Amino acid sequence: MEEILFECKTTGDSSYFDMVVGKIEDMFLDKDFTNLTNEFIRQYCHHFEEGEENRLIYTEIFNKYTKQIEAAVESHLHKVIPEYSQDKFLKELKKKQPEELEGEVFDLLLSFSDFTTFKELMLSAKRGKQRPS
Repeated sequence: MEEILFECKTTGDSSYFDMVVGKIEDMFLDKDFTNLTNEFIRQYCHHFEEGEENRLIYTEIFNKYTKQIEAAVESHLHKVIPEYSQDKFLKELKKKQPEELEGEVFDLLLSFSDFTTFKELMLSAKRGKQRPS
């Protein structure tokens, strides 16, 4: 059974928006994307420490991560939708009401730009690496 990661409750013609979101969803489920994010996390998680203090390097790593994700998504979309336009997609996105954007794919997109979520991801990965095998 295929898992539905997003549901967009809209009226009118939103086929372009839905197509782009569907392609982003496909990318998030792809092993290459998972490998890309996992490798980044493995490479940098050792820098993170438990606690409330956030060192400057955390921000630098977070900015690299965000740029890498954005570049990967944009590259993928240009590959699978030759006529993809970020401006057109963003215009469609701005027309949406918050209740129209439901599902894991939207939560995941937001998490890529949330520092607190990112830091917890890095700490969780670091804890996992430190467990005895």
